[in-house]
Amino acid sequence: MSLPADPGVPVSCLELAEIARGLNAHDVNEWLEKELRVGGRRTIPAGDIPEHIKQIVHRRRAFGHFGEISRVAMTVHQAKNREFEFVIALWPLKIAQDSEQQRRLLYNAVTRAKRRALVIVEDPKGGRLNGPLFSGAPSTCD
Repeated sequence: MSLPADPGVPVSCLELAEIARGLNAHDVNEWLEKELRVGGRRTIPAGDIPEHIKQIVHRRRAFGHFGEISRVAMTVHQAKNREFEFVIALWPLKIAQDSEQQRRLLYNAVTRAKRRALVIVEDPKGGRLNGPLFSGAPSTCD
């Protein structure tokens, strides 16, 4: 994509979006369409374009592509031998297994995450979070 040498020369957002579509540069195309729809900008100074593209590339490298986000709900057992970018584990108030089995189950849930894991613990009275989650001590939430 060639840009004018003078950074102050306005470049048409529509023309740039068309070029981006031709190059399969979806992130750049989305940015330009947002400038048109939301910002109402018809042109962009040529000097601003490289900086915006650098930011798009940086976000893509840092966070991955979000165009194909899917959310899947499953049990920890169903998630075994699979990996996900982000995992949210909903930990219930009572679990029928012993403390060791609970620890293993939580370990399995958390280690499914490639980047981040969030554990949300059902704890209406606040008793479970005062000490180690699986200390083996009787629960104060009964």
